[in-house]
Amino acid sequence: MPPALAGLADVLSARHAVLATVAAYHHAAVGAYWRGIHAHLDAERGQRGTIMLDRGVDGLLSSLHRTIRWTVTSP
Repeated sequence: MPPALAGLADVLSARHAVLATVAAYHHAAVGAYWRGIHAHLDAERGQRGTIMLDRGVDGLLSSLHRTIRWTVTSP
């Protein structure tokens, strides 16, 4: 924790204020989209799991993004 904020951790009302602020931000910025985000992540996890089972680690890493290059080298 940054030294400027260290004292706030010991003040219960400050912790409540920070938590309320984070909750309000989540509600405004993410909350309305969370179901869609969650559904997308579930689908992505399923797809990545299938790739891993079918093609192994090399296939999984090779499928991450077209600009990412994955090569296997011998030690």
